[in-house]
Amino acid sequence: MIFRGVLRLYTALILTVTVVMSPFGTVAQAATGIPVNSVSVEGEGLSPIVTHTGKAPTGYTVTFRYWNPDAERVQIKGEWFFARPGALTQIAGTPEAPVVETQGLLPDDWKPGDIPIAYPNATAANWPVTDMTQDNEGVWTYTTPLPSGTFTYSFFVDCATADQSGCTPISDPRKAPWSDQNGSPLGSIQTSSQVFVPSDPNFNTVDYWWQGPAEQQGTLSHHTYSSPGHEAPANKNYFVPYTPPNYDPVRPEPYPTLYLSHGGGGNETDWTTQGALGNIMDNLIAIGEIEPMLVVMPNASGYPSSTFYEAYDRDLIDNIIPFIEENYNVSTKPKDRAFSGLSMGGIITNSLMLKYPEEFGYFGMMSGGLPPEYEVLSKEHTASLAGKGIFVGSGWQDPIHAVGFRTNHFGPARQVSSLINAGIPVTPVFINGGHEWYVWRILLKDFLTRVAFQPQPYSLNDLRGQHNVDQSAAAITVKLNGEEQHFSQPPVTVDGSVLVPLRDIFESVDADVTWEGSTKTVFVNKGEKNIELRLNQPVAYVNGNAVELSQPGMLINGKTMVPLDFIEIALDIEISWNKSAKTIAISTK
Repeated sequence: MIFRGVLRLYTALILTVTVVMSPFGTVAQAATGIPVNSVSVEGEGLSPIVTHTGKAPTGYTVTFRYWNPDAERVQIKGEWFFARPGALTQIAGTPEAPVVETQGLLPDDWKPGDIPIAYPNATAANWPVTDMTQDNEGVWTYTTPLPSGTFTYSFFVDCATADQSGCTPISDPRKAPWSDQNGSPLGSIQTSSQVFVPSDPNFNTVDYWWQGPAEQQGTLSHHTYSSPGHEAPANKNYFVPYTPPNYDPVRPEPYPTLYLSHGGGGNETDWTTQGALGNIMDNLIAIGEIEPMLVVMPNASGYPSSTFYEAYDRDLIDNIIPFIEENYNVSTKPKDRAFSGLSMGGIITNSLMLKYPEEFGYFGMMSGGLPPEYEVLSKEHTASLAGKGIFVGSGWQDPIHAVGFRTNHFGPARQVSSLINAGIPVTPVFINGGHEWYVWRILLKDFLTRVAFQPQPYSLNDLRGQHNVDQSAAAITVKLNGEEQHFSQPPVTVDGSVLVPLRDIFESVDADVTWEGSTKTVFVNKGEKNIELRLNQPVAYVNGNAVELSQPGMLINGKTMVPLDFIEIALDIEISWNKSAKTIAISTK
């Protein structure tokens, strides 16, 4: 159980280095034959030219440029192998055949419906590496058609090996990662760049406009903080926060917060580069599809070995979350926090969901799964996750979809089954794609627009399929100051705990009760007491302090029922329970 009473002492412990950056430059569609974002710059690197050709196969080409007259050879590696889902021998991985063999189509062969996917299909980034052509001025170029979307690329200069082993990829100096300040990275290093390509509807390319630069842009910054025990870097670590356009540090309603993790081998800047997070958030906020929120992206690498990511989890809960809630205008309520991650970050999401469910209201697992020992979830897990927003997604063709990854987890498909078998509502989203950013950008949008901070589509009923609810004829009698009370929904026992109707009890002692239907939350005010209880959560909050419940509050016949001991704690009144006589005596005098 985590109590937040005095967690504001961390500020003095945390060293913060912040550089504020605009996340991406502006790109506008151009008329046919005119380049988009065409800027001629002297030096090692020239911005890629995105040209609307109006010609097959996609209506757009991109010319990548790199200036280096001394190089003998320059190659480009780009996120543009494609597959045709309808022509695959199997549409999705299965336990018997987990790896879907893809066609490895190049951009010239692109047709509507084709998807970017590594070739050979694997969890590795198996993308094509192509030689660039040098002109008389030392500019190396490569031109290719591309459909709409975000594409990651990097350069190899004078690489002597055929498979690029032993060679270090470099980002485009004129499309450098936002965290690269004049060649000096803030925190972790990124070795790739991104280009966004608009859509030409005449060629039936899916319009991923929401991945392109928005008119109003949020802000990215980079922070270094004290992280005792972290190994690389030693005793410190990094995180990147995104603040939405027009972020207001004194807005009366604090912002919700999404904590978002990269995958194995990644770092705190992955989502804001390869993931195009800044653009995605800006656009979804601009059209009102999601509410403005803070996004915090920690570096999940460099921790000492621990069981089920415990070292990371404790650092997040003990250091990062308190720092964010002390220094930003964000809600401190668990219902206003979400956690999501991809691949390794999906397993981290699961670790928090199963070990610290009281810390977050929403969990989004992308391309990850549950460790084998959690395939069958306990009743305690089921109770603690009731009412949470849970999302599980991956690509159908992801090699880990059906069988997981080594002994780390058993895959997202089986996780959905585990949750359903435990009676836990889940939103599963599976799309054509592999283990790559093309899929994760789409899944992030789906998590934000369908689950995180959204009203949940499930009826939070009395959970009778999961609990032993006793509503026998021997009814429980309630007496308030000696006078017998009558309620439309009488008290019941659930797994041995007595539950009473919250509104009836609280209003009988002149408390004000309000109900927020979108989040299934009850708010109670009585004198100096402010109480918040969300259905099916294991904790409630009294004046901001967490109170553990013997049973979560739940709906029975449309009435919010809460454990008797919570009433006593919340209102500081005397309550006695005579089990043999089945009588509750409440005294307010």
